[in-house]
Parts: sequence; structure tokens; C-alpha cells
Amino acid sequence: MKIPRFMISAPSSGSGKSVIATCLMAAFNQSLKVRGFKVGPDFLDPMYHAAATGVPSINLDSWILNPETNLFNFISASRGFELAIIEGVMGLYDGRDSDPFCGSSAEIAKLTQTPVILVLDASKLSGTAAAIVSGLSSFDPQVKVAGVICNRVGSKRHATILREAIEKYAGLPVLGCLPKLAELEIPSRRLGLLPVDERPEQTRLFIAQAREIIQTHLDLEKILELAKEAPELYHPIPATVRKETQPVRIGIARDEAFCFYYEDNLEALQNEGGILVPFSPLKDRFLPEGIQGLYLGGGYADLYAESLAQNKEMLSQIRSFCHADRPVYAEGTAFVYLSEGYQKQDNFYQMAGVIPGYCEPGDKLRMGYKEINLLRDTVIAKSGVHLRGHEFHYCHWIKPENTSSAYIINLNNNLQEEAGWASGNLLASFVHLHFLQDKTLSKSFIERCRDN
Repeated sequence: MKIPRFMISAPSSGSGKSVIATCLMAAFNQSLKVRGFKVGPDFLDPMYHAAATGVPSINLDSWILNPETNLFNFISASRGFELAIIEGVMGLYDGRDSDPFCGSSAEIAKLTQTPVILVLDASKLSGTAAAIVSGLSSFDPQVKVAGVICNRVGSKRHATILREAIEKYAGLPVLGCLPKLAELEIPSRRLGLLPVDERPEQTRLFIAQAREIIQTHLDLEKILELAKEAPELYHPIPATVRKETQPVRIGIARDEAFCFYYEDNLEALQNEGGILVPFSPLKDRFLPEGIQGLYLGGGYADLYAESLAQNKEMLSQIRSFCHADRPVYAEGTAFVYLSEGYQKQDNFYQMAGVIPGYCEPGDKLRMGYKEINLLRDTVIAKSGVHLRGHEFHYCHWIKPENTSSAYIINLNNNLQEEAGWASGNLLASFVHLHFLQDKTLSKSFIERCRDN
């Protein structure tokens, strides 16, 4: 299958990958059908990809998912599109721990044979830029670095120096030089970019302005030429067969507080016969009628604790659903919502109270890949199953003594900790799971909902 494609990567985080990848998606989407992809366990950048292209962005993760699944996902999600743009994670060779090919952008670039365009923060560089680019482009011959975009360039003279040095000494084309402009900045907070749903009008304005800047300063024709040079990919793609069984209605929390979902998780549930029915724990008073299960994704339940606590009707609905032993799967800060409450300084916000103990802000960000072992049978898998996921939150669970957890999480240096909660048909944890690492996860949840 011929898929014109390129990856936006960089020497390090903070170089401007997210903004430039999003702007390129928006620029090319004016004349081509563009599909966005994101390397690694990220929920925020894909929101901007979707805003730029009009279609969901797909995560590719070489630590959580095996190579065959990643390649299958990439090819199948690219079908029907004219250009695929992959945004990398951190630096090009930054992966899990010290291995530059474990969970890195380079590993995905090599697997998908995708040419890489480096975004270089040139604000404090001149000739050294050539050495950085040369080192990255020669580190592994199977990772094709095809060009460079210089970001945060100070002047026309600065741009000339960078272009001449990189093209002469690194032998790669400079595809454009972007000045440091306020229009190319997306507001952030502690977990990353502000979600699109919190600022839809500002996001539309940002994309429109940034698209014009990108078109002015970057050589889009040359970038598209490089994308078309990517080799054909081969992978058997079986036809997706939706189950002929009775459909299952799954309530899915979707609002500013619950917005962290893998698109593949949603599709996996639908492929097993799930009908996803969105509702807002922030704004709705009642759960959707006729639902047989609940999926509560992560996001910002801690930041919206006061508003969530004020919606007592919905909390009562959630509590009754759980106490009736209906299937519920919750991850990320949805754990906060299901606990007894959220303690922030002198304020205590009462939540659903179906998980013993309460939550409070932690002193540091808990972020990174996690290996987990299930300690008991749950709505997605049986006891003893080994899974991979990631954490991305500040919250801390204050659990009562003698409370039995659902997970053992294997941490670095062979340490372990208990986490998560399982009781009957309820499973909740701060760990986000990607269902395609084991296709029985979505099947098990749907079957539990259907049988309940």
C-alpha cells in the first residue's frame, strides 16, 4: 500500500513538534485528506490533530503494542487518506529508560519506514545546529532523516546561517525557518496543552492563523515530495467484522473532566458490538437510558472536583449503577470521581463513594509506562493477566488500612506497589490501558455487560 507520509520529530521535548505537526496537518488538509498519528501514550496532542484534520488521531506505541499491531494500525487507519502525518514523542531516540529503540519515535519511524523531518529549536544555535542534525541523521541508517525545520529563528540573517550550515555540513535540506511568534504558541498547564474542548473557538482561531504562517515560511511542496518518496508498506489487513450479536449500550463519559480516551479503545468496543452513548458527568443529571455498562475515561476530574461534586443527581446515578453491580471500567482521574471524595487544602468534595478512601493532590506528576499484574478477576481480564499501560496524573489515593488492591504495578528497580480497585463488576485504576495489546480486553468487557 502506497501511503505518502512523514514524521515530525526533534532532538528533544519543547522544540515545537506539537504546534508544527498540527499546523502542517491543517495546511495540507485544505487540499488533501490527512490522517494524524501520535507516537506514545498521549491524549492531548491527538485532540489538536483531530481539530486540524476533522478525523480522530491514532496512537502508535512500540512499548505497549507489538510491532504487528502498530503496523496494522498505521496501514488500516491510513486507508482512504492521501497523507499521513506522525507526530513523534520527546526526542527522536528518547524511549523507555536508556534504550533508544524501545518506545521511541525512531522505532516507529523504522517500523513504518517513514521519513523524519526534524524540528530544531534554533533560538540559541547557529553552526552547532549542523552537528546536531548530522548526529541524529547518522545514528541509525535505517531511520531516514529527510529534512529540517528550524523553529524560533531570530532574524533573516540567523535563518541564512542555519540553512547554510545544515545543508553544507549535514547534507540535509532546510524546509523552512519559523520565527518566534505568539501565534505559534498553545497555552499549557501541568499535564500539557490545554484541551481543545476547553477552548474550541480559540483553537479554531489558532489553527487558522498558524496555518497561514506555516504556508508562508515552510516549503510545503518539498515536504509533500519527501512524503511521496516513502516506500510502499505491506501488511495483510483482514476485514473488520462487527459482531452479529445483540448490541450493547455503553455509557461513555465525555466532557471537559473526562476526555482522555484512545480512539482504538472506542473502536475495539464498537467492533465487539458496543454502542457508545456519550454523557456528561459535569452537566447531565441522569445517565443515558438503557445502558448496560459504563466507561469512565481519564482527564481532569481533580480540577473539576467542585463542579462534579455539585452535580449530586449524577453522582447518585453513578452510585446506584455501581451498587447494582453493573459493569464499570474507569481509568485515570475517573478514579477520583468514584472514590469517597477529593481533599484539596481545606475543601473536601464528596464524590460517588464506591471506592473506599479518598484522593488528594500529590506533590509530583506521576507519569510513565507501567507494567501491571491483575490480582483478581475483573471486567476486562482474569486474575494473573499481565498488561502494560501508563500513568499521567498528580492525584494520590489515601486508602483505608487493609484495603485490597486490584493491581500490582511493577516499578523501576524491581519495586512494586499495589494500585487500583476491583469489586464485583467495577474496575478502576489511575493506569490507562490500550485495549489492542490484548483483544480479549474489549471482548471481556462487552460480554460482561451483555450478560449482566
